[in-house]
Amino acid sequence: MPHPESTNAEMPRPILRKTVDLSGFPDLVVIYLGMTVNHWTGLKTLFGFGPKIAESVEAHPDGLLLHEPLLWSMLPPHVGMRQYWRDFDALERWARSDSCDSRRHGPPRAPCSLPEVERAEPGNRRCPRP
Repeated sequence: MPHPESTNAEMPRPILRKTVDLSGFPDLVVIYLGMTVNHWTGLKTLFGFGPKIAESVEAHPDGLLLHEPLLWSMLPPHVGMRQYWRDFDALERWARSDSCDSRRHGPPRAPCSLPEVERAEPGNRRCPRP
């Protein structure tokens, strides 16, 4: 006769853990960029970015491993993207290349080195302004 407690108790399910082997990408860089539209005129800006971003991704820049569009919310519209780069040097080379020129992305900024980015405050990884 089975034990009374064993008939009602469920066996615990094994925990399935999955990990990714990133040893092939020791310097992987993941970037999240996003935009929230708070005013209807922001839709024009949002839709203006789409073709430019698609064009840069379709060029398959060296070092860009994956580009994923993201939708965080519909109201207010909050969209973005996640990009995986092989390393910071590949990202920086692309950002400074002719395929990512300042005529499409605003005025040129002063050169920025990795240590300057690392010294930026947490959550703000932009180059400090001179």
